[in-house]
Amino acid sequence: MSLMLAPASGGRVRAGLAALKGALLADSIEARTRRAAGLSVLARIANAAITLATHVMLARLLGAAGFGLFSMAVTWILVLLGLATAGLAMAPQRFQPEYEARAANGLLAGLYRWSHLVPLLAGAAIVLAGLGVLNLMPLGISPEARLVLSLALLALPALALIDVVEGFALANEWTDLAQGVTFLLKPLLLPLLFLAGWLAGSDLLMVALGAYVASAWLAALVLVVLLGRRMAPKLAGAVVSAEPRRWAALALPAMLADAAFLMMAYADVLVLSAFASPAETGVYVAATRIVGVVAFVHFGLSYAAAHHFSALNAEGRLDELVCYARKAALWTFWPSLLFGALVALAAPLLLPVFGPGFGAGAGVVPVLVLALLVRAAIGPSEQLLMMTNRQTVVTGIFALAASVNLVVSVMLAPLLGAMGVALAMLAASVVAAAGSAIAVRRAFGSFVHAFHRLSYRKPASPRPASTSPDPVP
Repeated sequence: MSLMLAPASGGRVRAGLAALKGALLADSIEARTRRAAGLSVLARIANAAITLATHVMLARLLGAAGFGLFSMAVTWILVLLGLATAGLAMAPQRFQPEYEARAANGLLAGLYRWSHLVPLLAGAAIVLAGLGVLNLMPLGISPEARLVLSLALLALPALALIDVVEGFALANEWTDLAQGVTFLLKPLLLPLLFLAGWLAGSDLLMVALGAYVASAWLAALVLVVLLGRRMAPKLAGAVVSAEPRRWAALALPAMLADAAFLMMAYADVLVLSAFASPAETGVYVAATRIVGVVAFVHFGLSYAAAHHFSALNAEGRLDELVCYARKAALWTFWPSLLFGALVALAAPLLLPVFGPGFGAGAGVVPVLVLALLVRAAIGPSEQLLMMTNRQTVVTGIFALAASVNLVVSVMLAPLLGAMGVALAMLAASVVAAAGSAIAVRRAFGSFVHAFHRLSYRKPASPRPASTSPDPVP
């Protein structure tokens, strides 16, 4: 009997290997997205490991108070990043598929040029304004905090340039370049530069900030050079042209959406730093760092899927667009649930690695994980709306969620400390997820979430694809 089963078993193995090979090498949109998302997730796993190790090192060497000041400054930079990119971070993924379909190489060259110039100018303007506010206005903060914030501001133009230029790598599915610089090179440069300064015997907090700024500028330089080489064949011979009104129609609402999203994402740290000691803020930030591992699936898939949303919408294939978004939600939520459960269970063991007293942050980890899972349940719905010209809707959703986060944080932080701002983050996540789900339902006639069955009937297309700026869904 075993002899009779052996050929059948071998056939099943060969069939399984053939199916796996076909899935890996297929050229469909879904297969390319899975490959891009898979590479992105692997890069984010490596990034999470590097970042976690770096923050453990910083927390141990700077102490909870020093780590809290460093984290507060970096958080402010991340919030301002939404303004420094001038809303152009998603522009390559939105417009390059269209320009290539129209053979509009001049417009593509124009977008490429402005994507380098605008973030540098906008970032520099914010740096000058920030330095003026910090040094000329009575803000009620310590001189050390002023110095820390002033130094951190210098990284802003480089980070904005990385954010925008990276969009071209994503639009071309050059995942190795897009993720390699952002998630591997820049995170590796920070600890290496910090260790070099530490060995030189300098002030550790200032060394950490200097390493943060230098790593941003070095990574930006590498990305610009490497991307320029890859884009050169696409732009060869193109006469540079521009359509600033169309770019602005996407960029201005996107800038507000980015700013609102970043405020929603980081209001908890900013509010807590205003009501609690730097040490308590440092403990809470350490908790958010280990929870951040859960988010890499969501963000990785969102960036991999965005330009496919744009291409399907431009071609009027709305049935496929909605079904693709549903599958993306499935691919987002269930891995996030698995990682979230593991992180919540391991938090009491992971946080003490940061140093004495950091284990106190374990209580907020399940709340923060739940907040991420709420948004993962609807998949990359915000990118779906952005890539189908509904930027203003996304801006309104994130602005409402950011307002909820700020108000609830201010109400609960004085009473509950870190747990209060964690609950505020959960409330904001519920508002953002509900708003995005309703907006997608109104726009496409169907909800998009992680609990659809793949055999569910495709919805009928409610309307033809639109290329006009921001139609009301």
